[in-house]
Amino acid sequence: MKVHLKTLSDDDRPVFLTGSFCDWQTELPAFRMTNLGAGGYEFTFPELVRPPFSYKYTKGDWSSVELDASGWDTPNREWIGRVATRSDTVPHFMTGGKAFDPWMSPGLKIWPEMTMKPLRRKRRVSILLPAGYGNTDERYPVLYFQDGQNIYGGGSVYGDWALDRKMAIRAQQGRRPFIGVVIDHGAERRRAEFNPYARHREGVKYLQWLTTELKPEIDRHFRTLPDRRNTGLCGSSLGGLISLYGVAHFPDIFGMGLIFSPSLWVSQQVYTDAATIRSGLGTKIYLYVGGKESAGTAAAVRKMNRVLREAGAAVALSEKPAATHSEAAWSAELPFALSYLLDESTV
Repeated sequence: MKVHLKTLSDDDRPVFLTGSFCDWQTELPAFRMTNLGAGGYEFTFPELVRPPFSYKYTKGDWSSVELDASGWDTPNREWIGRVATRSDTVPHFMTGGKAFDPWMSPGLKIWPEMTMKPLRRKRRVSILLPAGYGNTDERYPVLYFQDGQNIYGGGSVYGDWALDRKMAIRAQQGRRPFIGVVIDHGAERRRAEFNPYARHREGVKYLQWLTTELKPEIDRHFRTLPDRRNTGLCGSSLGGLISLYGVAHFPDIFGMGLIFSPSLWVSQQVYTDAATIRSGLGTKIYLYVGGKESAGTAAAVRKMNRVLREAGAAVALSEKPAATHSEAAWSAELPFALSYLLDESTV
């Protein structure tokens, strides 16, 4: 039996297998994996090891055990049945008993009541700054997140995406830093503000505020990379709908879109709008949908994937069959979306 491992958080420490087959001992030379480079490892089990058994990966002891992409503990892996080869992925390993160095946590600025002139309202906006922001002259890409109440700091009753935690883990991994601008939704006005197709067009006015008032203020107060290649819209559900609409209608401002479980049912016009994304601009979009969302959601997202690709966008489509329409699902997917948008070569 052979196992192939891909880790998204590689360093100089060797990787070991541990499990019920060795009484969960760590750092046994017989279970050290072969380093293939570029975060790849492999291991062939001795003949005496036979499934079923439970197992995990470590960097040598329990203070360096594998974690999920958000830095949380993971359940034991299970090898059941006569499977000759398996492929696993470890997003992150603990270091010294901690998911990440607290010094890697992002800084936080809050504008409690920013005026939204087109809508004649006020809104809280939070700015998450990369670790070490105050110690450098570096400029950063900016991602604008909708539904701010569910994005960081524990979130609402629905949970949150743990953006602050994921920014800290990215910093510890040495991945490309960014500024996260987190915009609270409008509570009872949320549905109207995130629907650009409704009669009163509040969604259009919302994006007017974001592009002509909020973004210039962010660029004025913080060291941003203000061009389209380094600016993105992010959201889920109705927040995903308005983000997709913004990327399509403001191509000179937004070159990236993080679109989770978008509410494409709102209007068929959304497909026509997506088809207008100009080819040649190199727009990057990460589309995601769970398999346990409402009927038709996955099919709609697949259709949107085809439309965007035909329009010339660079699209990554991720489908998770067991995932629901929830903050927990979107939080789990966030690290992979950030990696696609930020860590690969820029457009």
